[in-house]
Amino acid sequence: MRLSWLVYLVFIVSNSFAKEIQSCGALRSGFIENKGQIIDQYRNPNPVIKYLWSGSGMNVQLRCEGFSYEVVKISQAKKNPVAKAQMQSADTIDIHRIDIQFIGANPNPTIINELPNAGVSNYYNSGTATTGITQVNSFRKIIYKDIYPNIDVEYLCTEGDGVNSFKYNFIVRPGGKVDMIRMRYEGASGTELNTDGELEIESEYGRIKESIPSSFEFETDRQVDVTYEELEANVYGFSSDGHNEKNTLVIDPWATYFGGSGYEDGTGITSDPSGNVLVVGTTNSSANITTSGAHQTSFLGTFDLMVVKFNAGGALLWSTYYGGANSEISQGIATDNIGNVIVAGNTESTTNIATPLAYQTSLSGSIDGFIVKLNPSGNLIWSTYFGGPSLDAIEGIVTDPTGSIVIAGQTGSLSGISTTGAHQLLFGGGSTDAFVARFNSIGTLEWSTYYGGDNNSASNEDIPYGIATDALGNIVIAGTTNSETGIATPGAHKVVLTAALNAFVVKFNTAGIRQWGTYYGGTGFEEAKDVHADIAGNIYIAGITSSSDSIATPGAFQTSLGYEFVCKLHVYMF
Repeated sequence: MRLSWLVYLVFIVSNSFAKEIQSCGALRSGFIENKGQIIDQYRNPNPVIKYLWSGSGMNVQLRCEGFSYEVVKISQAKKNPVAKAQMQSADTIDIHRIDIQFIGANPNPTIINELPNAGVSNYYNSGTATTGITQVNSFRKIIYKDIYPNIDVEYLCTEGDGVNSFKYNFIVRPGGKVDMIRMRYEGASGTELNTDGELEIESEYGRIKESIPSSFEFETDRQVDVTYEELEANVYGFSSDGHNEKNTLVIDPWATYFGGSGYEDGTGITSDPSGNVLVVGTTNSSANITTSGAHQTSFLGTFDLMVVKFNAGGALLWSTYYGGANSEISQGIATDNIGNVIVAGNTESTTNIATPLAYQTSLSGSIDGFIVKLNPSGNLIWSTYFGGPSLDAIEGIVTDPTGSIVIAGQTGSLSGISTTGAHQLLFGGGSTDAFVARFNSIGTLEWSTYYGGDNNSASNEDIPYGIATDALGNIVIAGTTNSETGIATPGAHKVVLTAALNAFVVKFNTAGIRQWGTYYGGTGFEEAKDVHADIAGNIYIAGITSSSDSIATPGAFQTSLGYEFVCKLHVYMF
């Protein structure tokens, strides 16, 4: 059985260490054998490392019982333009190492190197003799045999389609058992499985995400479900559905990270109908971001958006900036049923945002939202501002089965938001109201509405954090509110605000007519952070709470106070 196990690592990184891992064909990007030239921080030989792979901003150390990621952050020293070169301050280099330890593994596996690179390297450093260490080879494939009984691990340096990267495979031969693979993540700031089943690993300088989108039998190509399993704190294994132990199972990850010489903050990720991976984020890097022929190849502002497309195997297809002369912050990404890419964000820029004849062609307030639609090749189709004369911020974006685009956010504007006949024409009061707006596929605004009430306080706010559509195109918004009016409908799950902040959920049909609205929460505070609608129309919300009441149902997984909550609302509840 062959399992194609895709692991993508999207590093949300800062400062000048983050660069695309590339140049695999060069000697330095292979797995360099350690013949004594690799030294530790005390300048002593480090024989624990068997092979070293180096990318821009990251190293990978191969050890007998696991491997390590070394993420490097370089803080550039301020330079004195009149000082001599030897008097300049040195850059500061910080390294965060995360060890992946194979628990209970063979401490002395047989190590095989394959696919040698052309050429050799010679090393002369403080850890070597005056004669140096010469004729050091590098390889594109390293195999550790029998790290567990009948289980090998192979490390590869891959190349193609513009991106080269480090990857590793588990080879489970007949007689091997998947549940023997146990990996402890040591040195990470934290690890967890998110709601999408991805393993998130926190480092000092960013977040690593790993996922398993496709698994299948080698002999039959039959799809097999493989998922991460949390065994204990920072220890993970795998569970597989239908693994035939008479066949060979290949668990096949890929890894890459993306960034430039500054700050990258990945804020959204999705996939298209072909299985390609789309990422949106915010950057202030002026290099190593865009691909040749991208929509916008130059960094223009304090912060710009970056939109990146990888294929299902992790190869970079295209990447572009998007932004004007000031700052843009990304807020979400979606795709439609033909692979077009739609991103949303917030901007202070007055130029290079909206296309001619867009719904809104100019900035109306200090900050407006904006929407950008790109075709599958990354070319701009249309873009528009969205907002009134005050501060307006998009918080989320989705598409529906027809290709229409729905955004939700918060606004302080008293005009420029709602359309004629909207559910709520006027600003409800306080500091911010929520808003919901729907555009058709060509960027025409179909309808837009405020959503929020009042509690006779200037600090009153209604903020949506999650947005989803169901199979019929109905729209569900979830967030947090302290409004006493304008939120819940009669007969809803909860019709009264019971705390300083409660979560709220509201459902609109495709025409913008409210179907129902409800509070959710107890006497503490609640924020609904995300929402999802399943194929049957049931609604799931997840968020945070401090309430010890009105959250859990009898027989629930956890009935006592916890910081997070998950709630399911039946499609026919209201």
